[in-house]
Amino acid sequence: SSGSLFPSSSTKVSFGSMPSFPLISSSSPSSSSSGSLFPSSSSSSSGLGAGFFTSSVTAASTQPAQATAAANGSDEEEAQEDEGPAPEFDKDADVLHSVRAKLFYKGESGWKDLAVGTFKVINLDGKTQLLMRNDTRLGNILLNVMLGASTPCTLSGKNNVMIVVVPNPPIGTKKQQDEKTPLPYLIRVKTKADAEILHKKLEARKSSA
Repeated sequence: SSGSLFPSSSTKVSFGSMPSFPLISSSSPSSSSSGSLFPSSSSSSSGLGAGFFTSSVTAASTQPAQATAAANGSDEEEAQEDEGPAPEFDKDADVLHSVRAKLFYKGESGWKDLAVGTFKVINLDGKTQLLMRNDTRLGNILLNVMLGASTPCTLSGKNNVMIVVVPNPPIGTKKQQDEKTPLPYLIRVKTKADAEILHKKLEARKSSA
């Protein structure tokens, strides 16, 4: 009846036209070219359609998590490469002196650290080889040069010895590598006494070169 509280299913109820909501524009660099805060191919400029929140927003929200997972995966792979006991390198070498140290070199923008490892002074058929590997299972070579009679070698600061040699393996700018430009290396050891012992050993080998 016309006085019924709930209209019958055949009665058409009109709510009028839905108000139009203008899209929100943004000047942020991360905004899309259409100016929409939540860009969607199915969104309409006449209001908030079903495509207002779309899969594009969901995909964007999952990107940081995916990037984090990828980063964690690479870290785990690197950690696995370094697992296990470090092998003993250069077992057959005639090592005259060895000391744990941190190696730096001087680039165009100042001193840059390479890694921590064991610096060795090796007798190689009467000549002196300076060899340093990093402290990993792979034992990558940080420095492998010959000490000459004219190689600059000085104490620097409290616990550093500085030498100037042509880098091997090559480092520095391409021009420096092409021209084989000598670069300063800083060998940082634990104590002042360690630095003095290393410096004396190098000077003694220079004099016999």
